[in-house]
Amino acid sequence: MPVRVDVSRGEVELPGEGTGRQVYTTAEDTGMFVAEATQLDVWPEQLDMAGDEISFNNVVRVAERVINWKEIRYHIQVEGRASCYYERRENG
Repeated sequence: MPVRVDVSRGEVELPGEGTGRQVYTTAEDTGMFVAEATQLDVWPEQLDMAGDEISFNNVVRVAERVINWKEIRYHIQVEGRASCYYERRENG
């Protein structure tokens, strides 16, 4: 599922309507996992980990908050994809 975020232009392109989910793992998640794994007495052949499973729309909401975007509420459906366009708020 390709997702495109163009911070400089304030554009986000999501598959479908953005309700699909994907797992995101932070560097902190990975660090904690490795730290815990090094404390195991015996290492299994395989160790698995995963971060948070969130929707693409939720990723956009996080970007709005972090980058200080203000959403213009419209979607354009193009060949099964929704394009959501955003404009930045003036900081102040």
